[in-house]
Amino acid sequence: MKTCASQLAILLVVLFAGAGASQSGHPRREIVLGQPFDLELGQSAVLVGRGFVVRFASVAGDSRCPKDVICIWEGSADLVFVLKQRGAATATTTLRTSRGPGEAHYLGYVLRLLKVEPYPRTAGPKDWSQYVATVVLTRET
Repeated sequence: MKTCASQLAILLVVLFAGAGASQSGHPRREIVLGQPFDLELGQSAVLVGRGFVVRFASVAGDSRCPKDVICIWEGSADLVFVLKQRGAATATTTLRTSRGPGEAHYLGYVLRLLKVEPYPRTAGPKDWSQYVATVVLTRET
């Protein structure tokens, strides 16, 4: 009996320890429709009371003109997001800061990319792990 109770206790600790974290280990954020929010690379956010999850999955590329350079083209940061509504198929979409879709439509929702940090500099390689996307989730009108 003690073994069964201790195994159950361990299982509960494991389940509750991961309840507030996304698969990447980042804490899962709770968001409100229409309010901008930041997502770190690998982080997920859940829409309160709706079972809708947004995850900043990866950086497909960043060709934005560095701050300390004069360019003839502004370039674009291309970020990959995964969208999931409970009971529906998962969608993967790439949002761009310029020259492409800056928003994605999924099951009556619109995810719009507002800002990407850090802004590139010429010195040193890009560290994708430092990227933060500012996005907003709204309903289609």
